[in-house]
Amino acid sequence: MNRIADARMFVMIGALYFSQGIPLGVAMEALPTLLRRDGADLHALAWLPLVGLPWVLKFLWAPVVDNRWTRALGRRRSWILPMQAVVLACLLALSWLGIDAAAAAWVVALMALASLASATQDIATDGLTAERFQGQDLARANAVQVGGTMVGFFFGGPGCLMLAGHIGQTGALLTLAAVVAFSLLLAAAWRETELAMSAARRRATLGAFVRRPGAWALAAAAFLSAMTAVAGYGLSKLFLVDAGWAVEAVGRVGMAGGVVTVLLGCGGGAWLIGRLGARAVL
Repeated sequence: MNRIADARMFVMIGALYFSQGIPLGVAMEALPTLLRRDGADLHALAWLPLVGLPWVLKFLWAPVVDNRWTRALGRRRSWILPMQAVVLACLLALSWLGIDAAAAAWVVALMALASLASATQDIATDGLTAERFQGQDLARANAVQVGGTMVGFFFGGPGCLMLAGHIGQTGALLTLAAVVAFSLLLAAAWRETELAMSAARRRATLGAFVRRPGAWALAAAAFLSAMTAVAGYGLSKLFLVDAGWAVEAVGRVGMAGGVVTVLLGCGGGAWLIGRLGARAVL
C-alpha cells in the first residue's frame, strides 16, 4: 500500500470508528440526561444501558457478517454502507422526533436500532482493518480503532449535551448526523480491490474461535469490560440533572471524564502493552 493510499485508508478507518461510537454515546450519555430533564422516571431510565447490549453480544452474528456479502459492493462495504445508512436514518429521525419523555419509547427504539447497526458495522470495520494493515501499521490502526470509537462515544454523549445547550437538541442531533453522513460518503467513494474480495479464506465460525487457546479468557475479559461500561455510563449524570445542572454543564463534566479516559485508557494502555505485553496488562 503506497503512502497516499495508506493515509486515505487511515482517514476512512478513523472516520468509520468515530461515527460508530456516536450512537452508543447518544444512548448511554445524552438520552438519560435529556429524558431525565424532561421528567422521565428513574426506574425507566435504569433500563437504558440495555441499548448497548448489541456491542456485548455482536460476536454471535460476527460469522454472518464475515461470510455473507455481495460482490457488487464488496466484502466489507456490503455491511458498512447499509449499517452506516441505518445509523444516519435513526439520527435524522431522532432530530425530527425530539428527545422528550412523551416520545421515550420511540426514542429508545431508534437508538436500540442504531446501536445494533453500529455494532454490526464495527464487525465489518474490524475485518477491513485486519485485512488492510500489517505489522506496525496494524498497531497504529488498532490505536485508531479504540481511540476513534471512544472519541465518537464522547462526541455523541457529552458533546451532544454541550451542543444541545447552545444550539438546541435538533441542531445537536443534525450535527451528529452530518458526521455520520461524512463517513458514509468516504466509505461509498472507496472501492474494494478484486483481490481482497476473491481471496480464499476459511469460513468464520464461533466454533473455530472457542477452540483457540485462551479464547474463553479473552471473551470473559471483553464481556466484563463491556458490561461494566454499559452499566456505568450515563446514569451517574442523572444526579447532576436532579441537582439542577444545565445539560451543557453536565456535558462538560462528561467531556472532561472522556478526555481522561482517552488519554489514560487508550494512550496509557497502549504504552503499558508495549512495555509489559497484553497478557500482563490484562
